[in-house]
Amino acid sequence: MRLLFARHGETDWNAQRRFLGSTDLPLNAHGQTQARALAGRVPDGIDVIVASPLQRAAQTAAAVAERLALPVAHDDAFVERCVGVFEGLNLEEITARYPDEWARKVARQWALAPQGGESIEAVFARVGEGLLRLQQQYAGQTVLLVAHAFVGRVVHALHQPLDAEGFFAYVLDNAQLVEYGQASGLRTLDEARSSFLAPPQAD
Repeated sequence: MRLLFARHGETDWNAQRRFLGSTDLPLNAHGQTQARALAGRVPDGIDVIVASPLQRAAQTAAAVAERLALPVAHDDAFVERCVGVFEGLNLEEITARYPDEWARKVARQWALAPQGGESIEAVFARVGEGLLRLQQQYAGQTVLLVAHAFVGRVVHALHQPLDAEGFFAYVLDNAQLVEYGQASGLRTLDEARSSFLAPPQAD
């Protein structure tokens, strides 16, 4: 399977730098423009479009699907990470309301999570299972997956070793497109965990 990954276009909360997570907001006007521009950049030869069912990803995928005359398959494995009580808040509001949680960096620990949210480990597990399912279902085909920023980080880390610093340094802009080529073998959850928890390399 040849995999391409695209992040959704902009929402109002993206523009306001609020934690969006699993909150289901649509694209704003700029995001709709970004989605149409993405549709023009996606190469020919796509066989399958898969998207998170959240509105911002589904709308972005629909713009691409319209140009390519393809249906969109929605898959819950690729919804954005839920960050619980942090959703809808900006950094200043989070540090004021949840100073202890923020100080403990609960959103950046492998097995911890903000109140009501998902751990990084849980997101790796479901995204990894989703990618394996796509590999099996669409072997030999080219798949465009339209999803979210954190999901994109996980997809990237399942293709190459990333420690925690490298994981969080990897940033996808709205409507950014990444091509992974022919997937040979995804890293396992244990391999991803070992890389994430590895001590930083000395310069």
